[in-house]
Amino acid sequence: MGRIFCHRCFDGGDNARLRAMHPRARFPRHHHNHPTPMTNQDRFQKLLDKKGVRYFSAKEVFFRGSSDSRLHLNTDPPREYWNHIIPTLEMLDKLRQVIGYPISIVSCYRGEAYNRRIGGARFSQHKEFRAIDFQSYHVAPSTMFDILKGYRNAGEFKGGLGLYRTFVHIDTRGRNSSWAGSGVSL
Repeated sequence: MGRIFCHRCFDGGDNARLRAMHPRARFPRHHHNHPTPMTNQDRFQKLLDKKGVRYFSAKEVFFRGSSDSRLHLNTDPPREYWNHIIPTLEMLDKLRQVIGYPISIVSCYRGEAYNRRIGGARFSQHKEFRAIDFQSYHVAPSTMFDILKGYRNAGEFKGGLGLYRTFVHIDTRGRNSSWAGSGVSL
């Protein structure tokens, strides 16, 4: 009976060398545990947990946008941007607590190529990972916009608020700005 080697322990061409050295060796699919490598989503989830973000997961925040399913241009946010989104998520966490219904992220981080392709603003806060477009199926966008505007007026954050027919934009750029999408008035 030959020696047993784990294929995961000897990747990258080492199996061929080992087979030559031990022709009768068996290479089972897996015979002992290896730690699962931590993904960027796992690392970001740890950051969200550490910062006390309650209602949003890394998977939701890393959603690449509905258009990316056909365009395949967007990327995960660079690690050096990860802390940029925390103040925005804190405001959405607070909103979620107040409205009592789930909030769905429509768009968050946008890489340059993706932002350009979907017609995003040249200096979009999405590219800096400071912005989130979101909706709730239970609460009107105008109601959520007004609640967030109240937080902003009370000095809880400085940033942009955009009201659209089906969603709201929030960002924490550090200066206040408000706008309405096509067919919507403030």
